[in-house]
Amino acid sequence: MADSVCKLRDWFCFICGHFTHLQSRRKIFPTIEEPYFLFFGIRFLCEAWIPKTVCTTCESGLLTWYKGGTKALPFSAPITWIEPENHKSDTCYFCVNYKFGRSQRHYAIMTYEATNNVILPEVRCEGVPVPQPPTHTFSANMTYANTEVTAAVENISDISYLPPGGLNICPNLIDQTYFEDLVRDLGLTKEKAEILCSRLKNRNLIKADVKVTSPRKRHADLESYFKKSEELVYFCSIEEVLKYLKLPLDSSAWRLFIDSSKHSFKAVLLHNGNQHPSIPVAYSTKKEETYANISNLLNKIEYYKYKWEVCADFKMIAILTGMQTGYTKYM
Repeated sequence: MADSVCKLRDWFCFICGHFTHLQSRRKIFPTIEEPYFLFFGIRFLCEAWIPKTVCTTCESGLLTWYKGGTKALPFSAPITWIEPENHKSDTCYFCVNYKFGRSQRHYAIMTYEATNNVILPEVRCEGVPVPQPPTHTFSANMTYANTEVTAAVENISDISYLPPGGLNICPNLIDQTYFEDLVRDLGLTKEKAEILCSRLKNRNLIKADVKVTSPRKRHADLESYFKKSEELVYFCSIEEVLKYLKLPLDSSAWRLFIDSSKHSFKAVLLHNGNQHPSIPVAYSTKKEETYANISNLLNKIEYYKYKWEVCADFKMIAILTGMQTGYTKYM
């Protein structure tokens, strides 16, 4: 099997067989498998010797047709992939049709050569109609499912066989609050949270009013607690931040960690016992590690009010205690 796998296979579209540049190349997701089957009547293949990508033209054409649009693919049958016995550059479809250094425009108008391991797509003739897109929706599927359950329950004499909640079976869609909690529990970044929301919407598992771009503004609630003074960004009220995050206010439950380099330093609150996440309280990327700068940081975060235990490396301890930094000239 390893001898029949070409390294150029993922540079070609699985549906039309055309070469695709990186900006026009998409990975095959489950959302396109059902439209592909309904349009062509063929199941997706999961083999190592066939491409795992599609071009944006085929992807948008299938999804638009699936949603009831007028746009459809210009061929009635996709490219057919046949497993090769072994890989040879003169008989491999990918090697024969790959032209190094050619532009996307060249590949769009070129005529692709057929080999023994492929059958090129069939262009739709004028008399061949376009397949009708599916008319069912998510709600229609649920209604159909409820009808089946109702008919099955009517044939049961014992009422104990009723499903929990009776016959009113409806999907429990994800709302905005639950989605934000899910993103927070999974620890997703803003980009990955948007991808998750988009995938859930494609599967009709999330409410329509949930905003895909909501993770982009999740920092806005805490932005009012920050202040900037002389290239130093810090929390102006530690108590308000802890109340907002629903964390304990006891100063003995936290310790202050300070770290620095030649041109930056930061301060982070760490929970004793590590039962709660760490809280960055101050940082600067343009200040040097000097006693005056560290003292200014402690004053800004009101260290002398809370008196947390300080944990740091030996160099930072030397700066805080006023010892001489660097190498001494005389011993």
